[in-house]
Amino acid sequence: MADVDVTIVPYKTTPDLANAILRGDVDVAFEYFVGFQSSITNNQMTVLATTARERANNLPDVPTVTESGLAGYEVTSWNGLAIPSGASADIITQLNHAVIEAVQSPEVQKFSNAAGMDARGMSPDDLRNRIRGDVAKWSQVIEKAGIRKR
Repeated sequence: MADVDVTIVPYKTTPDLANAILRGDVDVAFEYFVGFQSSITNNQMTVLATTARERANNLPDVPTVTESGLAGYEVTSWNGLAIPSGASADIITQLNHAVIEAVQSPEVQKFSNAAGMDARGMSPDDLRNRIRGDVAKWSQVIEKAGIRKR
């Protein structure tokens, strides 16, 4: 999206990447907050931007990539629960309500916010739509980047 020429340097682990940044082996990295949290809070690393649509709750003074000038940039990860096909609508509804209740609990919110996560629940239909949207988005990215399918 930014039309910049970069060299991607893969690291096997987050600690390997963190050490590479601290040594000056790489100039910039994209990684989950929790993996760099101690280096950030100890002022060994600086967060330039976050990749979500909105600012992170635990980094309210850090702009998003979009706010920093790259309009429309959004990269977030998510987790979902799946059960075997054919489960009854009642079971799906009960599980969905239980997950949303748990995720909204003060304990889970405190933990997730501290780790840089935005824990929230959604309906099964919303999750299906999210998956469809992500498949379409990343299919376009893969095509534009010329990444070959295997």
